Amino acid sequence: MILEKTIEEILAQIEGDQLTDNFATHQEDYWLYLNSDSFKGLGEDELQSMFFISSVIYHSYVSHNKAEPEFDIEAFQDCEEENWSLRESAKDMDEAVDSFFDKYGEEDLLAFVEDVLTPEEESEETKLSREIILITSKSYIDHICKA
Repeated sequence: MILEKTIEEILAQIEGDQLTDNFATHQEDYWLYLNSDSFKGLGEDELQSMFFISSVIYHSYVSHNKAEPEFDIEAFQDCEEENWSLRESAKDMDEAVDSFFDKYGEEDLLAFVEDVLTPEEESEETKLSREIILITSKSYIDHICKA
């Protein structure tokens, strides 16, 4: 399990410009997916949040495991489909998030994602964008961490 301490270390390195962000080159297939038409409905700030979250997840994984995560787009999409099914079976997003956390092996990473996505003010558009980013990010965690 990747702990909050590891995530905080990565955030401090990013904030202090001490981290070479090689996420896009080392996870090229995932990066291309994030830049696909699947996310054309997200605004620029929302895309930047998704890229930031994905980069922190990636670097936290590398720091914890001392190895690059393997990424297979088909296996990732299976995780994503499973997470969307969980979302659709829940009465609302709050219930879905509760089910995502239930007995989850990477709770600290998922809590980080949720914290980044907690808006100061919420509109319908940000609710939908938040769902998309949360489910995509959780699917990435599920896939690379085999959570």
